Parts: sequence; C-alpha cells; structure tokens
Amino acid sequence: MPQEENTPEEINYPELVALMRESQSASHELFMALVGITEAIIRENKMLRERLKQYEPGGIQND
Repeated sequence: MPQEENTPEEINYPELVALMRESQSASHELFMALVGITEAIIRENKMLRERLKQYEPGGIQND
C-alpha cells in the first residue's frame, strides 16, 4: 500500500522545525556525553600506563 504524501498545505512547518531542533539538541547532548566518556577513558588509560611502568624492568615495585 503506497504511503500518502502530505501536500505543502498539510505540513505543520512550525512543528517540523521544533522537532528538528529537538533532535539536533538531543544529538548534541549525546555527542557531549560521548566526549566526556572518551576523556574519562583517556585519563584512566594514562593512569593505568603510569601504574604499569612500576612493573617494567628497572621500575619500582610497591606491593
């Protein structure tokens, strides 16, 4: 069954624009959350690398 297309007169442009802005805002929030997670992973990785250095030959072992 073919889907009917709305004519320009039937499209609620203000609602469509509002939905597009809401979608853009949600996408931005998701992106910023992913940036925060990525930064946390990088910090954790750096900390773990520093801890691993103490177990390399010539490193200090503090167990």
